[in-house]
This record gives sequence, structure tokens and C-alpha cells, in this order.
Amino acid sequence: MITREKSYTLGDRYEKSKKKISDLLTDYIDELYLFDDNQEKITFKTETLIPSCDPAKANILLLFSNPHPGSVKTGMFLCTRKHNPSRFWWFMRDAGWFNILNIDYVSENLKKIFLDGLHEGPFNLFFDCFYDFPTEDPKDLVKIFGKEFFHQEIQQTAKSKIADTVRAHKIDAIVSFNGQVTALLTGRNLKGYIRKLNNGELLKFIYSGDDNTVLDVPMYQSYPTGFHYVEDITKKRHHNLTRIREDIVLDTISKNAAKTEGVMISEPSVLFRIGKYFSPDLSPVELYDVTRGRWKMGRNREKAHLAFAIYKHIIIEVYEIAQWFPAGTTLSARLDPPPPDRWEFVGNIAPPQMRDKYINKSVEHYFRAGARTVFRYINI
Repeated sequence: MITREKSYTLGDRYEKSKKKISDLLTDYIDELYLFDDNQEKITFKTETLIPSCDPAKANILLLFSNPHPGSVKTGMFLCTRKHNPSRFWWFMRDAGWFNILNIDYVSENLKKIFLDGLHEGPFNLFFDCFYDFPTEDPKDLVKIFGKEFFHQEIQQTAKSKIADTVRAHKIDAIVSFNGQVTALLTGRNLKGYIRKLNNGELLKFIYSGDDNTVLDVPMYQSYPTGFHYVEDITKKRHHNLTRIREDIVLDTISKNAAKTEGVMISEPSVLFRIGKYFSPDLSPVELYDVTRGRWKMGRNREKAHLAFAIYKHIIIEVYEIAQWFPAGTTLSARLDPPPPDRWEFVGNIAPPQMRDKYINKSVEHYFRAGARTVFRYINI
């Protein structure tokens, strides 16, 4: 979903809040806000994006302070003016969070792509705002509703909502773009966090649930989406978002390695240990190329139907092998020449049911402790 409706019943506060909304949000009154004078209730539109998920990917919640009314009006997060996206989308793209090819970056396209999980990238991306009520500045929430209603109703409801989202969708990590929200959800003092980000620090905390139980979900603090008050902010933001992405990838792999039971592979296969070449920065094409190529192998390679990319004993990807060729004779993203007498396969990513069966599963039991072999045949 993207746009949905919510209501606040305000009682004695109703008339003051109605006037503040009319003063501060004049351009959006007719489309986003509905006033019920009899029930002293305000109904408004807000936004949440829950995507179709690839079970092989980690579920990441991108958490913002509250919706911008222009975003809600256009129907997609961070698209506030004439359906055009904010610079946030370019920052995330350039830091490797997703790659959208041959598509215009406008709100309707982005909405469909992220709802359907059609972006290339390492994560399933959930979008939500801590506070539901849309304003042009989060500080306006207290101006509109007063401190008492804000702290006792809006803030407490927001904490419960996020906890429900984390539990219901098995969120693996949260990336926050508002320091006050992070402080509320982690119990940490984030005073001076912009300075720390400017110095290149990775701000990583543990999210606490609505009842203060620790859910063991890492929460990262990034720059606010509209922040631009320091020199080289583009470079600093890129560095920060890249570090967060890399840390989530490596953290996910480590957690899977620690808790995943071994899987038994039933097809004729070959396991390739790509630790020397693996990086969280690898694109799907680069992962394919480091998995498929430059192996010193015998004729048994021809018997393998599947090829597995293995990192720290965890299956990262599964490919169907079509044919083997001498290394360096097929089109590749790798530019350095291969050593002599090596082989590479060409093929395709395995069907969804095969990937669901194997990805993020452990194959540690197939390798003798301390063994340094870089590949192993299974069922051959």
C-alpha cells in the first residue's frame, strides 16, 4: 500500500488544531485533510509502502520522520513537486541500494517498482514514517496538536506502529533519517550526531520495542533527507549510505552463518567459495562473473547442473549451468586476463523455487574444517 487514511479525535483541542492546519497547510487542505466539526475529528491521508518481497533478501525499513504533504499528494515517498523525486533517490541509487534501468524517475514509476520489488538491489525495502500526520516540517506537529496530545497520543501510537511493523514483516534492520526518531526508538542520546556523521562514523544502535524489550534489530542513523548545511554533503552522504548498506549485508551473512542449519543439496552441483572476490558492492552481474569463472577444473565440471556462490559457508546465489568455456572467451565484466587452463560457465539465475530452497542456507558441512579448497562437487 501507499496512501491510507487515519483520524485523530481531538476534543477541546479540535478548533485550535483545525486553524493551525488551515494556516500551515493551505495548499493541501482539500486533498489531504477532512474536518468533522460534529465529532471534533480530523481525518487525513498518510503513506506506507509494504513491498512484495524476495525471500532471499533482507527486509530493511527506511524510516522517516513524517510524510511531506506533497509526497502524499503525488502518491509516492519523497516525490513532492510535479511528481518528480527528491535528491534522496539519487543518493540511494549511487550508494548501491538499488538500480533502476531504463525507467523515468517519476512518482508513478517508483511506486510500482518498489511495491512490486522490481528494483535491482540487495534488500527488500519497506518505507514508513514514524509520525503519520503529513506536514512540511516535523516541528509543526507540536504547533498543530499541542505538546500534550503530541507526546501522549501521537508519539505513543507511533512507537507501537513501528514495533508492529518490525514484528509482522520480520524487519532485519532499520535505517532512520531523523535523529529524534532514532533517539526515541533506541534510548540513546544523539546529540551531535551530524558531527559524528561528518567525521565518517557509522552510527549503529539496537532498536527497542514499544514495551522496551530488545528486538535485536540494528538501527542505523543517516543524514536527514533534506540536510545540506555542510561542505561536500553529497560525498559525505554517499559514504554514509554506502557504509550502512555494506554493514547490513555483512551483518546479515554473519547472522545467517551463526543460526542457519545445513541444507542438503539434491542436484548434481558445484559449490564455489568466492570469499576472495566477494564484496557487498558487487552488482548481480559482478556476482555472476566472480562465481562462474576462472576455475581450474577437470571434466567432472560437465556433470554439474547447478553452481552455488558461497561466502562464509552461506549460499549467496544459485545459477543453472548452460555450458562451459575456456576462461576469458565469453563476455564478462572482469577486465583482467585469466590465468591459463581455467574454465568458466555461462548460465542463468536459478528459478525462484530453487533459490528459495537454497539461498541463505549453510553448506559448512560439505567442507572439512580448515579445508582451503575453493570449490567442491556435490552428487557427482
